[in-house]
Amino acid sequence: MRDRPAFLPPGTPTDQAWIESLIGTIKIDRSFVMSAPKAPQDAKLIAGLTSMAHELSLRVIAEGVETGAHVELLRAAGCDELQGYHYSRPVTASRFIDLLEKYGAQYDVA
Repeated sequence: MRDRPAFLPPGTPTDQAWIESLIGTIKIDRSFVMSAPKAPQDAKLIAGLTSMAHELSLRVIAEGVETGAHVELLRAAGCDELQGYHYSRPVTASRFIDLLEKYGAQYDVA
């Protein structure tokens, strides 16, 4: 086991189980997603964050997906889930239920 970081209280484990108990998902902010197709450093950052998260058995969600270029870049980087206007504008809960009933069988929504 690695040394305990100084900011953690004594006795706090720093292994994989501890990390997974705190977080299970990393979310990539839309500001990186929006600029990534034209900013190679942001695209590399997304790929690096995704790789690091997967090494820690964490899932990666990218928000702010608005174009096909975003989808292509984020899928290539290995993001597990994408969310944004490319897929749907915000909807009410009742509209979401309607959409889920109509299209839910096509997707794993568990």
